[in-house]
Amino acid sequence: MARQPAPDPKHAELALKHHELIQREYQILGDYLKEARSLGVSIGSMTLAIAGGTLTLSIGQVLKGDGVELPSDLFWVLHFGWASLFVTLAAVIGWAFNLAMAMSNHSRRWRAALEERTPLEQPSTPDTVGWALAAAALLTLIVGLGCLGYVAVNVPQKVPAVSRSTQPASPSPAAPASTASSRPSGS
Repeated sequence: MARQPAPDPKHAELALKHHELIQREYQILGDYLKEARSLGVSIGSMTLAIAGGTLTLSIGQVLKGDGVELPSDLFWVLHFGWASLFVTLAAVIGWAFNLAMAMSNHSRRWRAALEERTPLEQPSTPDTVGWALAAAALLTLIVGLGCLGYVAVNVPQKVPAVSRSTQPASPSPAAPASTASSRPSGS
């Protein structure tokens, strides 16, 4: 029977440090995922609030029917702005779904890389799709808000009709404007 060599204390210490290092890397992975999720949720929530709120207010204002007649070119710009904001909402929702999928995929790849001690793979397709959706959401939000702002600035203003009874009396050209006779004397 061959006798097994005694375990090397230095090797055991290295194995323990390696295990602690892996545990620390898992902790970093968890912190990264929490930060990424929090940032994504914050940006997505702000974008949804801006786009949804703007749509709600602007559509409500038009449906209220306060009598403002929009020229056809402004009406087209308004519709394009609304469509852009609807695309923003769809892109943000798609981005949020893609973010969840990409985080799951990245977590799996990161975990495999840690266990096998291999380099982490390059970004995958969900990462690229997420960036494309985020860029589309930002672009359509800016375009939609710009269109609505353009319409708001160029809406024809109603000029209130001034009736003759509320017009100030103008002095007649025959009567001289003398202020000396209307002053009381200071004696």
